Amino acid sequence: MTVSCSDNRAAPEHQLVNLERCEAQARAVLAGEGVVAGATLDIALIDQDHITELNEAHLGGTGPTDVLSFPMLEPHELAELTDGAAGPPTMLGDIVICPDIVSQRRGDDTFDDAMDLMVVHGVLHILGHDHDIEERAVVMREREHHYLKRQTPTAARPSSPIEKQS
Repeated sequence: MTVSCSDNRAAPEHQLVNLERCEAQARAVLAGEGVVAGATLDIALIDQDHITELNEAHLGGTGPTDVLSFPMLEPHELAELTDGAAGPPTMLGDIVICPDIVSQRRGDDTFDDAMDLMVVHGVLHILGHDHDIEERAVVMREREHHYLKRQTPTAARPSSPIEKQS
């Protein structure tokens, strides 16, 4: 599988992001969820103005948010990617993250841990998880904790303020 993380911000020096760490975190979630080789995922770090535009245009939200996911596959198509059969390269979707908003909402978490949470959260959305109703939110939080406690114990805390905002 291929995960590509790019920093598309005008001033990335405000919050330095470890792109390799983002890619590794995304690959760990994809592998853990059974996504087979051939899948491709793009993650872009963007400015607050850009994520505000995307949030308003695509989700009907107002103002900036920390992470948005744009899946390209329907649930039945995702099932084909996790059934063990390797096929042609398949684009899973795009994730956009605004590090400035992540930093503002991180609470007591380190910036890197908060970014890990956003990557895991975004990948889970790409794979069909959601938090639109309580039952689904519980499952999504459990998956987040599962992946975060493997590499970043502080981000896996249930009381994380980032989690409450996502």
